[in-house]
Amino acid sequence: MTKVLAIKPGSRYLGVAVLEGPELLYWKVKGIKQKRSQKKMTRARRLKRAEEIVASLIDRHQPDVLAVEQPFFASSIKSSFLNDLTGRIEALRRKRKLKVRSYLPIQTRRFLCGNGRVTKMEVERIIATERYPWLFRYYQKDLWKHWWEEKYYYRMFDAVALALYCRHKLGGRTGSRSLAA
Repeated sequence: MTKVLAIKPGSRYLGVAVLEGPELLYWKVKGIKQKRSQKKMTRARRLKRAEEIVASLIDRHQPDVLAVEQPFFASSIKSSFLNDLTGRIEALRRKRKLKVRSYLPIQTRRFLCGNGRVTKMEVERIIATERYPWLFRYYQKDLWKHWWEEKYYYRMFDAVALALYCRHKLGGRTGSRSLAA
């Protein structure tokens, strides 16, 4: 069975999921900052820390495929941090000789929900109620927040959705595709 490590990159957090076949082996939101006491990390240090997190996940889980969410919204596409982080993930992939797939969030949402324009909370709900019920407590924590408060676990759910979509798209194939493609 193909093992997929899915990463939803962000400037402060990484959503992470590992899927082997239909089994969800690992799910987490990884903070790029090491300690709460660190008020300001330099951009270079945040990039280095994110790269270290991804490298340790690759070493720990030994995936066959690395799935990375492509920046989609204008602010994400223009983010030099996200572009640099994506470049570092691509370099890690080449160094470790991993196959990579990159997908837009709209593709994963369309696959899970039948509609690419659903909310992040709808994606969370479907994963937590229809796919992996043990994740319901994380969904509930985000659900209890007010609409103006930042949701925390959506990153993890996006990574789970990405892993599910990647597994679906592979359908037994394991060819390589560049992040830039």
